Order: sequence, then structure tokens, then C-alpha cells
Amino acid sequence: MLQTKKKVLIFIDWFLPGIKAGGPIKSVSAIVNQLSSEFDFYVLTTDTDFGEQQPYQGIESNKWIDYKGKAKVCYLSKSHLNPQVIENHIRGIAPHTIYINSFYSKFFSIIPLKVIKMIGYEGRLVLAPRGMFSKEAFLIKTFKKKLFIAYSKFIIS
Repeated sequence: MLQTKKKVLIFIDWFLPGIKAGGPIKSVSAIVNQLSSEFDFYVLTTDTDFGEQQPYQGIESNKWIDYKGKAKVCYLSKSHLNPQVIENHIRGIAPHTIYINSFYSKFFSIIPLKVIKMIGYEGRLVLAPRGMFSKEAFLIKTFKKKLFIAYSKFIIS
């Protein structure tokens, strides 16, 4: 009997070939590289590197493409950063697990969380804010972060 791998949908603002966002890109690419034999990964990300306006050259936006045989990646253009597109991808993939690699991201944490709640998603959810909720992290841009958290609670509830 052929056992199918469980699907994992990852939401991350930036992914390879991007390099400017540093650690998060490295962390998620390591997860994909190390666990691709056990899981089918789908990475939903932007089509630009951190701080850039121009899309990656040679990569087609808004379409699932193969990433080294280890994952499928969809690089979203700005025009596709909206709740309907996010919902379509969640429904289309029907993942066992959704992995959100941040907290302070409108399009890659808050909107996915809102859509997950709206559609009644019953799979596993992993929120990986890394050090974003540490006491030290709140010393930087405290008001903005507290405002974002309040907004998040309002929008998701």
C-alpha cells in the first residue's frame, strides 16, 4: 500500500532565492531540505526579496513551481496578496498542517489566520514567531507591536 506524505503549507514573507531577510529564510529552507522526504511542502511567499520592489528575475509569479524536488513554491505578486488568493491556496492544497513563520505580517500571518478561522480549517496549525514575543523584543517598537497584537485579536476573533 502506497502511503502518501502529509502536506504542509508554509506562509513566509520571503523565501529563496531571497537572502536579505536572513534567518527566517534559512530556517524554513532547512526545514524543507531536511524533512522533504517525510512531508510534501508548499511554500507561499512574495515574489520579491526583503526591501526590494522588483520581482525575482527568472521566476514566474502566482504559479506553483518546483523547488529542487523538495517543495512547491508560489511566489505571489503584490496584486495577489489578498484573502481570496490565500483561501484558494488553502482549499486547493488541503494541507494537514499550516506553518506560519511569523506573527507581525499582514499577508503571511494575520490574513491566513483569519481565513483559517473563516473556512473552519481543522488541520494542525503551527505559529512560529521565533523570538518576537520575548521581553527584549517588546523593547523595540513597543507601541506598534502592541497595536498590531490588538488589531490581530480583533480581526481574528
